Amino acid sequence: MIIKISHTGETKPQARKAIEYILRPKNGQGRADRILAVQSNSNLPYIVAVEPETFAHFLSNQIEETFLHENKKPQKFLYDHIIFSYAKDDKLTPDQAVERAKEALLDYWNQSRKKKRKKPLTELPMDYMLAAQNDTKNGILHVHGIVGRRDSTGFYNNHSQNYKTLRSIAMGIEDRYGYKATQKVAKSKAFPANHKEWQDVSKGNKNTKFHVRKCVERTIKKSANVKEFMELMKMQRIYAVPNISSTGRMSGFKFRHEGEYFTASQLHRSFGWANISKQLDFDPSRDIEILKRMAEKMAEVAEKVNDNGNALSCIESKSKGKKKFDNRYALHRIMRADEGGVYRYSRFDRVAFRDHGSRISFETTTDTAVKAALQLCVEKGWTTVVPSGSAEFKAKSWLHAQAMGLTLKGYEPTAKDIQSLREQYGIEYQAITYPSTGKVEKPSKSHQPTIGERAKAKHKDAAPVESPSKRLSDKQQRLVESMRRMAAKAEKNRPRGLFDEYFDRLQVVLDKKHKQTGVEVKPTPVQSGRYITKAMIADGHSPDLIYSELCKNGGFDAETAEKLVRATLDDNEKVKRQYEAHRRKYRPKPRKPTRFT
Repeated sequence: MIIKISHTGETKPQARKAIEYILRPKNGQGRADRILAVQSNSNLPYIVAVEPETFAHFLSNQIEETFLHENKKPQKFLYDHIIFSYAKDDKLTPDQAVERAKEALLDYWNQSRKKKRKKPLTELPMDYMLAAQNDTKNGILHVHGIVGRRDSTGFYNNHSQNYKTLRSIAMGIEDRYGYKATQKVAKSKAFPANHKEWQDVSKGNKNTKFHVRKCVERTIKKSANVKEFMELMKMQRIYAVPNISSTGRMSGFKFRHEGEYFTASQLHRSFGWANISKQLDFDPSRDIEILKRMAEKMAEVAEKVNDNGNALSCIESKSKGKKKFDNRYALHRIMRADEGGVYRYSRFDRVAFRDHGSRISFETTTDTAVKAALQLCVEKGWTTVVPSGSAEFKAKSWLHAQAMGLTLKGYEPTAKDIQSLREQYGIEYQAITYPSTGKVEKPSKSHQPTIGERAKAKHKDAAPVESPSKRLSDKQQRLVESMRRMAAKAEKNRPRGLFDEYFDRLQVVLDKKHKQTGVEVKPTPVQSGRYITKAMIADGHSPDLIYSELCKNGGFDAETAEKLVRATLDDNEKVKRQYEAHRRKYRPKPRKPTRFT
């Protein structure tokens, strides 16, 4: 037996759709072929003559009425959709399957009541529906259940999706009725199907964490003591660094491999020091001095720079560095600065980069590490940096340096880099030509100028003579000036619409942001239209007027203008619903009147 919570709903329409989905037959099926048995405590009993829409309407209303219990504050979730599945060998009838599901549901409800110190119940107190179905492909009998979160007494079942609890309930019913055991716990350390380690291993890709975990498992079995364990790990190029506290107590290991750090708890919960110390026959009086000496040696070996050539070097800087903290690039929020200019990830205790004064070397070249290092360059006052290393690292450095206002030399961006800059930061790249740094040799004094050089020197100050074909006549020149004056006058006298006023407001906001952050943001026409639409709706203009302004003065076609107005209205309605829900949840309780005696 397998019990699974399919989803949890918050509103009555969601509950009605879920009930209709369960009861409605699929293509090519009759209702009797899909629904084998139904049991419910609805006020309208379910029979074949009742349409699924009608039954769903009555049951969802009943669940909502119970949910809105008097003298009880409203909660977030309204109902749960639970699935009970059985094995083929169980040979259950549909009615028996519904009864077993009802029994499992009662056990789950009583466990939730037990946490709140409530008395256990013998019957289901909440609104529910259980429908037995037969899977046409696999022939597996399963039961769908729609269960309300609040019962008739006002108790709200605010449980989380605890898979261990559901598994224990299923195992209890299997043992009680002799069903096939489908909930056996594997002794091996298995991974869920969506786990990244399992995905990498199944695809044949390298996963450092999985490799370190397997090496630690094998080495613990082969080692007789702590010293031998550390030496065997070192032979596999994995450094086991002991964690010794200031009081002199050993608290476990952290493992380093190919520049990545993993604590024992990150690898697996069985690698805690309480378990490893028993397997390695750890004796504090005998082994603690050895561990202290090896901790110093291992820390020095593990902290050696993995010089992969990826670095940033300073060639120009300001006399006064920038000390402003910018939370977007997360130098002080994600990184931790240690002694010696070492910057680590605060969460994983892994070295990201090192500050050598006028050079920053990298151990890992993730986007977070590059952003944080460039922010450090800005705070140190660097203005121009030169990257060295792989092409991928140079491309990342160029992309994020453009957003931070740093000048990066020594890399020519590709079309893909320019497109990434436009998509991520909304910045249009403009190539900068740098002056030549080579020395210009002065002509020697004995040099005799040639005839051509003397002619150039003679006519050097003469005004350039335009060719007759490019020169305009006086009549043509007057005509051009007249056309320019007419165009300027027409632009000045053109009536400005409502769209133009809001577009000017948008430009003021962008200029202000540019002065504050130093980043020039150039929104796309759709982004500008979305901002203007939102501002016009906030000022109380009608959607029809906004639609006409977008089409007439904004330059949008009819379909795009309609999408902009509809999307903005939907967002405003969603924010309004969230605000109302928050207000209902946190509204103050009414004060009791003071009685004077």
